[in-house]
Amino acid sequence: MHSAWYLLTQACSAEIKAVAAAMSVGWLENPALPIDLGVAGPDGVGAKHSKALFVLQRGDRLEDQPGNVQERRRMRFVLGAVALGADGAQQADLMHFAARVRLREDAVWDRFRLVAPVQYLQEVEVERDLKDVAVAGIVLMSAFEIEYRQTYTNAA
Repeated sequence: MHSAWYLLTQACSAEIKAVAAAMSVGWLENPALPIDLGVAGPDGVGAKHSKALFVLQRGDRLEDQPGNVQERRRMRFVLGAVALGADGAQQADLMHFAARVRLREDAVWDRFRLVAPVQYLQEVEVERDLKDVAVAGIVLMSAFEIEYRQTYTNAA
């Protein structure tokens, strides 16, 4: 049995990975910083790309614990797009906006709710340590928080 945090991180990553595949751009999950665009294609193998979408998992915290059976938690992740070349800003914006739109679709929320009792997704300020990451090319990032419930079926 996995935690709701793990299931939600996998669900978020799967949605962004699907956007990357549809756009034929690279995909990185929790890449080392600074990001190296010498990444493989969307399937993890094959041709290198000059643009990619990425997700950085940035933590999880307890918000409220009214009893031993259920707690309210908030997870945080960063969605990013990085692109090289003369049209890097345009390409990064295109990828970044497409991924942000995807996270707001009703069908995506239905899939999230299948894995955990999700309360909401909120776009928040990107952490200061990520704002100045030195990366070749153009980088756009958005931080998101998801509030959810974690239940413990064996708690008394």
